[in-house]
Amino acid sequence: MVDSSSERRLPWNIRRWVAKLLAEGYSENAVCRSLSKAGYEEHSGRSEIAELAANPAFGAAVDLARSRDKLVLLMDALAQQLRQSAAAHAVPVMCRPDPVEFFDRYYYGNRPVIVRGLMDEWSALGKWTPEWLKESFGNVAVEVTSRRDTDPHFEEHFDRHRTKMSLGDFITATSSNSGNDLYLVSKNRILDQPEFVDLLDDFISPQGFLRSDERNAPGLWLGPAGTKTPLHHDSTNIFFAQVFGSKRIRLIPPFEIGNVYNDRSCYSAVDIDSPDLAKFPRFTDVSILDATVSPGDFLLLPVGWWHTVESLSTSLSLSFHNFAVEGDPVVWRWRESETKRRSLY
Repeated sequence: MVDSSSERRLPWNIRRWVAKLLAEGYSENAVCRSLSKAGYEEHSGRSEIAELAANPAFGAAVDLARSRDKLVLLMDALAQQLRQSAAAHAVPVMCRPDPVEFFDRYYYGNRPVIVRGLMDEWSALGKWTPEWLKESFGNVAVEVTSRRDTDPHFEEHFDRHRTKMSLGDFITATSSNSGNDLYLVSKNRILDQPEFVDLLDDFISPQGFLRSDERNAPGLWLGPAGTKTPLHHDSTNIFFAQVFGSKRIRLIPPFEIGNVYNDRSCYSAVDIDSPDLAKFPRFTDVSILDATVSPGDFLLLPVGWWHTVESLSTSLSLSFHNFAVEGDPVVWRWRESETKRRSLY
C-alpha cells in the first residue's frame, strides 16, 4: 500500500526550487501562486513550506541568503555609482607613467589602463611575426587548442581540445583561415619548452612594473583574426602585452557580478556580442568599457574584472602576473568555499 502522504510530496527539484525562492525572500503566497501555475496543488506547496519553516537547516540558509543579499546590494550600489562616471565608458591611456602613479591609481585602485612606451627596448616588437616564428621554429612540436567551434564551453573543457602539431603547420593553417577553431593559448605554455628559450631574451620586464627575477615565463597567445575568449573573470591581476596584430577587449567592472549571470566557474552565461536581454534582463544597464590594443600596448586587466578578448587580425600577445609589489600578488580565492567544505572532513 502506497503512503498517501508521499503522493502529495512535491518532486525533489521542485522542493529545492521552493526553498530557494523562500530563502531569497519571496512570500509564501507568491511561491504558491507559482506552483499553481506550474500545475502543482496549492496545499502541497503550503505543506512543503510549513515543513521547511520547521527545519533548522532552512533557517541557516535564510540567514546566509540575507548576508549574501547585503553584499549584492552593495555591489549594485557601486555599479550604479560607477555608471555615472566617465570611467564606465573608456579605458584611460598612459605613456611611460611613473610606476608609483600606475600602482596607486590603477593597480591598487582596481581600474584598467592601457600603458604605452614600456616595450621600446623589446626586440620582440617588430621581430616576432608569424613568418619569422615559422622560419625559426617551424619544426618544433607545440600544443595548441583545436575544434573550439564544436564546443560552446571550450574554455572549461581545455583538456579535450589539446592537440599536438608543428608550429609551422599551425601558422600555415591559421594564416589562411580566420575564426576561433584553432588557437595557441596561454595554457599551452610553449615558452616553457626548452626549444623556445631564446625567445625569453627578446623581451624584458619593465622596471618598476614587473619583477625582473620572475622564474616563470609569461603566457603566450598566438592565433588568427576571429579568435575569441568568452566573458569571464580572472583571479589575479594581469599585465597583457600586445606584440603583434591587434585585439579588442571589452571589460565590465567587478561590481556588476550580480548582473552578468555568472552561471558556472568564472564564466558568464551572457553572449556579449548578442545578449538575450529577455533572458538576461539585468545585463541591460551593465557598464562595458571598450578597448583596442595594438603592438606596444600593455593593458592592465585588474583582478575580478569581467572581459572578453577578440583578435582583430593575426595576433601575438603575452600575459604577465609578476607585478613588482611587496609580498605576493593578490589572488581572488573564489573557490575558498570548496576548500572549507573539504576541510570539514
